Amino acid sequence: MKRTAIQYLLIVMLGAILSCEKQDSQPVEWLAKVGNRTITPQDFRERSEFTVRPDYCKGKTSNDKGIILNTLIGEKLLALEGEKDTLLTNSKYIRNYVQGVKEQTMRAVLLDTELEDALNVTAAEKTEAFKQATKKLHISYLFSRSQTEIDAWKNEFDRTGDFESLEKKINDGKSPHLKEVVWGENLPSLEAALYTEGVTVGSVVGPVETKVGYYLAKVNDMRHEVILGQGSTDTKLRKVETVLKERKWHRASAGYVYNLMKNKDIQLDQKGFDLLLAYYKPARAVPDTREEYLKIDQEELAKARRKAQHDLRNNLDQPLLTVDNTPWSIGEFIDYTQRRPLMFRAKKIREQEFPHYLKLAIKDLIRDKYLTEKAYKKNLDQHPKVVLEEHRWKDHMLAIGARNYLLKQLGFTGKIKENSFDVVNMLRPQLNLIAGKHSIEINPELFKAVQLTGIPWMALRQGMPFQQVVPPLPVITNDERPDYLTYFSELAAKQ
Repeated sequence: MKRTAIQYLLIVMLGAILSCEKQDSQPVEWLAKVGNRTITPQDFRERSEFTVRPDYCKGKTSNDKGIILNTLIGEKLLALEGEKDTLLTNSKYIRNYVQGVKEQTMRAVLLDTELEDALNVTAAEKTEAFKQATKKLHISYLFSRSQTEIDAWKNEFDRTGDFESLEKKINDGKSPHLKEVVWGENLPSLEAALYTEGVTVGSVVGPVETKVGYYLAKVNDMRHEVILGQGSTDTKLRKVETVLKERKWHRASAGYVYNLMKNKDIQLDQKGFDLLLAYYKPARAVPDTREEYLKIDQEELAKARRKAQHDLRNNLDQPLLTVDNTPWSIGEFIDYTQRRPLMFRAKKIREQEFPHYLKLAIKDLIRDKYLTEKAYKKNLDQHPKVVLEEHRWKDHMLAIGARNYLLKQLGFTGKIKENSFDVVNMLRPQLNLIAGKHSIEINPELFKAVQLTGIPWMALRQGMPFQQVVPPLPVITNDERPDYLTYFSELAAKQ
């Protein structure tokens, strides 16, 4: 699994978000103030760089900067209007989403602060890892999500010693699965097994358990990267240190979670579990073979989904599980998933494996519940980074609700993204009026210093319930005038 440039950037970015507490005491610079809301340079950079912008501000010119700042100000203006609307402030969806993001951030801050000392990398560790990082391996491999199946393949290899024949047998004579393995860019457990002392060309490694399944691999080739110049060496060393810290964090967090959960008694109610299984399985599980997939009757599948939903609704009081003698009904569990969505450890899950993966997903949800409770006990709901995320997402969702209500009142029925220019033209008079109601300040010198890139991409937290790093930049305005707020206020005063 090769790590993308986005994932590397995420490591750096998340480190900045969850950085040391010393920064929290420093005065916060502001780029703009809208009523009692503040937009910081960090807000501007993250909202413009960690999400795909609308077509009319995708570049890096001063006009693009103006549009982005105006959009963020417009979002705050709409949020101020939205918080007056009880339909929005009482929206269960908005409350659950904002609380979910808040509690996810609390868990991250909890682990970051608790595990800070575990991330120290010694010079000896860096030197040894640097030697490994210069190796590139080419492997052929067998993969299965079933431990029983992979063990059977390993036993057959042990009897015959012929990996190629085993591959052909399992792959029905098709070409083997090949993979280039670069240090620091693969599943950690697979990489750890391959980069072990004594593994050479021809070695067969495994079975290796990873978060996605089990591997049995043969090393076909091993080459050493030649690093020329101090600059290249320093770049490689920085990558090595980043990867080592990431791996130490994962090991330390796994140990922390184990200690938190080791004495917890979790008991599943079979009837409740079967109801939940029937509810999730039609939408998530895939048939074991392509032939079975082609035979699926979509109408029958839809019927099964409707029946499962009906059965679940009629059994919300049915016990699902007990955690340390505290019972959870199906209804309580479904309600909790509104702020901590159920996450499966694999994207494609075969039908016969689905019960196992559903149990893991339930276990992960309970783990996060206990982490959240511990974070609340440490008052991390008041941590500056948590408060920032909570306010950022709440304002965004209130603004989107207020915008959509305005558009509905104005008779707009189309898709916002595809009709962005019509939308901003319809909203302009409304923003004129709203801007006149609130005090607005801009720091022009700080704004001038902010730089943009013209690279469109979406930053995601892989494997997290709420994956978007920042709220998307909403379609509100394409006005780039640096003094447009004064202009709005003057217009509003004349009307």
